[in-house]
Amino acid sequence: MLLYILFIFAGAAIIVLGIKKNKLLIILGAIIAAFGVFLTAAAIILMYAVRSQEPDPDPNEIAGVEDGQDWRAWRSYSDDFTVCEGVEVCLSPLDDGKGYAAYDSCSGSRVGTLFADGTNGQEEILCEDVDSDGMKEIGIVMSQETAWYHYTDEEWIEGEGGGCFRRIE
Repeated sequence: MLLYILFIFAGAAIIVLGIKKNKLLIILGAIIAAFGVFLTAAAIILMYAVRSQEPDPDPNEIAGVEDGQDWRAWRSYSDDFTVCEGVEVCLSPLDDGKGYAAYDSCSGSRVGTLFADGTNGQEEILCEDVDSDGMKEIGIVMSQETAWYHYTDEEWIEGEGGGCFRRIE
């Protein structure tokens, strides 16, 4: 931006020089100064636009809880599903279409991933105890079949992925 301001001063200096010497110098100085003013104004407008943009929320963090907003306002989430006593999750489609991110329904913290290739976030999601073990499985209804996923205690580690749901056959 300093360069743009130098254009303005250079244009003014050329105008002053042109007053004593030549009208062509006055015109050249005015063009250079106007160019400097334009570039400076454009830079200020762009800086303001960049500063006023809100960053994309991190879906792995509880967004907005501090100011009273529900953390679910930042993305689309499924209903809450109780998979076993004390474990209630909701799902949000992954951007790459390879499944769903699983979040603790109470705190909003990321607890794992349900990997299911070919999802688009529009699938019906079921929650039933299909293997009669006392824990409910999550079912993703895709075209002709329902894929069932069993909750595990596997720890999900930020940046490394992992999952808390394993597909059962």
